[in-house]
Amino acid sequence: IVKQYNNIFLDRSHDKWIDIAFPVTTVAIILAIIIPSLFIQLAGKFHVNLNDFSKIAVSVVSVQLFFIVPLLIVAILTPGNARLRDKLGLINWKSDYWMEVCRYEFALFFPLWIIAALMHFFVTYFGLDTSSPITVLLLTASTKGKMLIFAVSVFIAPVIEEIVFRRVIFTFINRLFGVFPSLLITSFIFGVIHGGIVQVIPLMILSIVLQILYLKHNSLYPSILLHSVHNFLIMSIFLTFGL
Repeated sequence: IVKQYNNIFLDRSHDKWIDIAFPVTTVAIILAIIIPSLFIQLAGKFHVNLNDFSKIAVSVVSVQLFFIVPLLIVAILTPGNARLRDKLGLINWKSDYWMEVCRYEFALFFPLWIIAALMHFFVTYFGLDTSSPITVLLLTASTKGKMLIFAVSVFIAPVIEEIVFRRVIFTFINRLFGVFPSLLITSFIFGVIHGGIVQVIPLMILSIVLQILYLKHNSLYPSILLHSVHNFLIMSIFLTFGL
């Protein structure tokens, strides 16, 4: 898998747009972290009352827009013969991906829950914060807000985040350090951006598996499917039992 990936993608002439997309995406991610919360704070200072749904829309939807819009602009404007879908890694669709993704999720789901539970125990033991941004939003959200978070997490975020992390960030870092360091670096960034202390290690493991799927198939479709299925199960359990 590693040899195949390196032979195809480490040649910069094949994917010149990644060299531009990576710094643009890095800045966009930083802005996605800062600007939504700053906007909500400024709205409060100017006595603009944002309802629960509006706050969630700003926090969740705008982050995804920050992630993908600059990247798409770079992909479209960068010259080359490659089609947009080739640049984004949205190629090589096979219906067999569904069965493979289900097998991966079955193998991952309970071990990741066990790791998260152990992390929760240790974090609680040392008196640290066990919450994550998404759980805070879910616990305080109205029904409409929860449905919006669910829809974004299951249908939108997996597509956008797989393009950002698997296609752009990993590919760029791989050119500098090689596949295995890049797996760890990309997965660490993925875990830190998404979760609190409790979720970082489970999310890193998930990220590594998502990346391996991309390397294996030279396609983001299986990674997107696994990401979506995993989010669907996690969100369904949380909304049903409040875990």
